This record gives sequence, C-alpha cells and structure tokens, in this order.
Amino acid sequence: MIDETRQSAFNFIEFLDSFEKIGTEIERLVKLICDNFIEYLNDSPLQFKNTEPEILYGYTKNDFFINSVLISFPIIQKRNRTSQEGYINFIISLHGEGVNQYDELTREPLIHVEFTLYDHSEFDNFFHHPIKRERYFDEENINNCKTVVENNIVRMYYIYNEISELQMFAFSLMLFSINNANINDFLFKPAKHALLKYHFNNDDIHYSNLDNFELIPIPSLSSYFDEIPMEQDVILIKIIDFISSNQLFTFKDLQNHLRVSSCNVERGLKQLLGCNLIKETRDDEYEIVSTKDEMITALFL
Repeated sequence: MIDETRQSAFNFIEFLDSFEKIGTEIERLVKLICDNFIEYLNDSPLQFKNTEPEILYGYTKNDFFINSVLISFPIIQKRNRTSQEGYINFIISLHGEGVNQYDELTREPLIHVEFTLYDHSEFDNFFHHPIKRERYFDEENINNCKTVVENNIVRMYYIYNEISELQMFAFSLMLFSINNANINDFLFKPAKHALLKYHFNNDDIHYSNLDNFELIPIPSLSSYFDEIPMEQDVILIKIIDFISSNQLFTFKDLQNHLRVSSCNVERGLKQLLGCNLIKETRDDEYEIVSTKDEMITALFL
C-alpha cells in the first residue's frame, strides 16, 4: 500500500514530466514563430526585411521555472532599410501576471501580440493584462493618450495638435488553441492585419477585417473609466444601471437581466452591500439606499 507521502512524490514526478513536455512544445512554437512570421508578413502589399528576432525568458519569482518567453521582431520595410517602424512582440505566458484576463476568475496560458514603437528594453516587464497607459506614456504625456478597444484589440494613440500617432496595439489568444496546423490563421494573420491596418493605414490595406479572429475578450471603454476596466467593474456598472431604476429587486431579477454567472452577480452584490449602498430586506430581496451617482462615486472615484 502506498502512503500519502509517497503518492505526493509520485504526483510531483508526473508534474515535472508534464512540465518538461510542455517546455518541449513551447520551444517548438518559439522556433515556428522565429522561422515563419516575417515570411508570412511579406505575403502582403508591403515587404519587410528578414530581421533576426530577439528571444528573452521570464522566470517565476524564485527563478526556479520559466514562466514566459518574449520573441521580439524589429519591423523594417525593405524599401527603407535603416528606418525602423517599431517592434512586433510575441509573448508566451504560462504563469504569473501574463495569464491574467479581464475576468479575474479566468486565468490560463496565453500568447500575446504587442506592437510598440520602442524596444522591449524600454519597459519594466513583459506585456500582460490589464493594459495600462503608463506602460506606453510617461507622466508628462499620459493625458495625451487616446485608447481604443475594437474587436478585442487595444490601440493607444499619442494625440497632439489634432494629429494622432499610433503608439501600440495588442491582443491575446489562448495559448493551447495554437498548433502547427493553425498558427498562420490564428496567430500570424491577425498580427499582420493589425500591423497593416493600424500602423501603415493606407488605402491598399483597408480590406483587412479583424472581426473574425478568436481573441480573448477585452471590455470596451466607457465614460466611467480612464483605463480599460476589469470585467467585474463592467458588470458592476450594469448592476448599478439596473437597480437605479428598480428600487426593490431580487438576485434572480439581476441575473436574468445581466445574463452572467451567479458568481459574478454575487460578487457585485457583496461590493454594494459592503459599501452600504444597498440593503437586504429579506432573503434574496434587496433595496437601494443611495443614488446612482453616490454608488459610482463610492465604487470608482
């Protein structure tokens, strides 16, 4: 009979075996990206120099395991060999901040695609969600940032004298959805289309359609937020909008209106109860005791 301690030891060996297999697959993916992305990019109206990507590894806090890989391509058009357009970064995230999404309950390995005007050495860490303006703008210029979220792709522009200059775009996919057979369609195609459409932005490439790619969801901006909100904040705003016109309401009323999980509704109600913005009158029935503006101020301002 195997005791609990030995079973834990066996489980640990299985974990390490699995981790080694994942590491092998990640190295294959890194090689696929390095060997094929620029070639795929050149199947377009514009032609680019076959630049050598830089590869960097990120580690867990104790430096024991690799938890991320950065593959950074300088983007240089062939017609102008010395003028660099920026960088396309592919970031493979297995653990840590890089697996965060806008729904705080959802964490899984991701692959991010980030275009920036600056080398990765300008940034303190690898890309991760939630995306903040301060990553791309210093304190002096942060109010000149215009953020756009469209088709689950984030873009940030520097606005001055009615002129806008793209500073970055980024999107993310589930890492385990990418394989040898679909890497062109799932990873390279949205990266190429976004680069052509948003950075080069000329009449020859406006055909690019970014609606159909399987990207992780990113909430839209609203008047309540300067930054991209977390999904729970979006749900909280929807809860406030609903209850502001319904003095008395039930848990079921909210869930039927919002069409989100009971867990998300429960979290929103707990926040409102904790700030004494609503009260429970009896089991599963609630009453608002504040105005909409008071709720917004208490929770977001």
